[in-house]
Amino acid sequence: VTKYRVRYVPSAEHTDDWKNYVEKVVTRYPNIEYFEVWNEPNIDWFLHAKTNYKSYVDSILIPAAEVIHKHGRKVVGPSFTTEWPLDSWPATSRPRRHSENVASNIKAINQWLSYHDAWKYIDILSIHYTHGDTEKPSYPYADNMMPFYDYVYEKWIKPGKIDGIWNTEAGFSGTEAGKQGFVALDRWEKEPLAQWAVRYTVPILHWGIQHNWRFRDQYKVFWYHMKAGEHPRSLLNYKNGKLVPAPVGKALKTARDLLSSGSPITTYSQPVHVGFGLHSKDTAAINYFTPYEFKNYAFKVGDNLLTAVWMDLEKPALFKQPMQAIVKGLKPGSNYTVHRIHYIDGTNQVVAEGRANQEGELYFTFPPKDDPIIYLKIK
Repeated sequence: VTKYRVRYVPSAEHTDDWKNYVEKVVTRYPNIEYFEVWNEPNIDWFLHAKTNYKSYVDSILIPAAEVIHKHGRKVVGPSFTTEWPLDSWPATSRPRRHSENVASNIKAINQWLSYHDAWKYIDILSIHYTHGDTEKPSYPYADNMMPFYDYVYEKWIKPGKIDGIWNTEAGFSGTEAGKQGFVALDRWEKEPLAQWAVRYTVPILHWGIQHNWRFRDQYKVFWYHMKAGEHPRSLLNYKNGKLVPAPVGKALKTARDLLSSGSPITTYSQPVHVGFGLHSKDTAAINYFTPYEFKNYAFKVGDNLLTAVWMDLEKPALFKQPMQAIVKGLKPGSNYTVHRIHYIDGTNQVVAEGRANQEGELYFTFPPKDDPIIYLKIK
């Protein structure tokens, strides 16, 4: 309801109308527990105000929260976008140095939550476009935004002021630029674009498990789906007049199937190394002398170890070297089978078998592949 592009000019005379509207919505939907109050109030499209966070807190958040909490429901907010946290539109007044910058977003979130103790009226902190652990964006001064999550946890969640954090719009920050077609605004957004659905969600899942995930709704990521088949972030496409999963949708489904199988899931506490030239006396690295290791996120799902490997090379198969892995913390002397699972279609292939040594370490190699994301299941 809040995402209609209507400019709202907050004022005292509108407060009663606004509270009445919220009352009608909350009572109309008794089975909805969480209500997100407004959409990106730091953008002039959605909130026409010069001092956005103050106007938002006084005229929108607090009146709405009083109604929502009166009915025993929960408030999600402020839903500002981290792409330009300190500035509203138009773009001419928006310095790009703030875009996806950890320090700027920390300053902004403290403004939004501290003004008139706004945190007391919010149950779940919501933001847009923090992405995942996607290295460094192409914007000047931009950062990997996972340290922002760390800050929010230590400052606001751990002390019990806020219950959790949701990214209520995740997805590509690219845009359609007329005849130029799709233009990526971050350097990692390149084909195949389905890889970024995994990169935006898996790191936050890993982070959430490590940060006292107490209840199901505490940490969430919502993928921003565009119209079917009309945008690279679409979850669905039209085929023969029917809706079918798009590559992004398939990638999210595969991640869900692997990580939400119903078995208990934790992060794997022991080191997992995947790359080239990792085994002793092996010089088959990128420069033939120094090992090259890919980043990975390792989980324990039931009795299986699952790791999502970030393939940052453009064409790893061009090196024509088998990839190598070292997994520690396994049962000494036990036999293990390694499966490679395709990140889009979920197909399963056995790529290695081996026995853990007396130190509980498993060394194995597996064929190179051009996929930017590789799932390895060890069982």
